[in-house]
Amino acid sequence: MTAPGYEVSVWERYATEFALSFADIPSRIRAVRVAYFEHEFDVDLIAQLSGFPVWRIRQAISDGLPQAG
Repeated sequence: MTAPGYEVSVWERYATEFALSFADIPSRIRAVRVAYFEHEFDVDLIAQLSGFPVWRIRQAISDGLPQAG
């Protein structure tokens, strides 16, 4: 059940921001992918929240792309 006046996506975004900031490294990398693909955060915001350099974020994003097959 969500709080009155808030959608689930708002809380999911907060959870993603929290994971980017405070989780262990593997969880932060997963959070980078969620932030980029699901919540459409831009790379600069992800870098600011996660502390990762932009090149590492781009690498995590490209590693998370579905393989064409």
